[in-house]
Amino acid sequence: SASCSTLIRHKSDHYPILLDFNFSNTTFVSQFKFLRMWTLHESCKQLISDTWNTPLVGCPMYILTSKLKLLKDHLKTWNKQIFGNVHSFVKEAEEELNIIQNQIHSNGINDTLSDLEKKAQVHLEDALNRQEWFWKEKAIVNWHVDDCRSHS
Repeated sequence: SASCSTLIRHKSDHYPILLDFNFSNTTFVSQFKFLRMWTLHESCKQLISDTWNTPLVGCPMYILTSKLKLLKDHLKTWNKQIFGNVHSFVKEAEEELNIIQNQIHSNGINDTLSDLEKKAQVHLEDALNRQEWFWKEKAIVNWHVDDCRSHS
């Protein structure tokens, strides 16, 4: 089945349209991928440094693989608890802007609502930028994987 709905206006006088094609949901386990966009967050570098400075005993290869596994586990937890889901941030920012725009539509514009709308638009713009960085990185990874497969 498919559905169609309008989204909120953002920096335009047009409403974007969302087409939703309901495909069957299949689950799969994804590989861990380090996202460069994480390094833009102030706590990421400290997490990496703290994890890498964890004292371990053993041969150099054991220490290296153990620290990489530990770092992967810490980054997965950090991503869920601190960095967050970029798609959820966009959805929340859109909902926030939609509520304010509905209030403006119902009650008319005033200074308070105008300021709230501007802040909500900035919040949405930031969330959309984070999502764009995510998709750019994902596209680069997929391009490299496809390129490697074609040369095999």
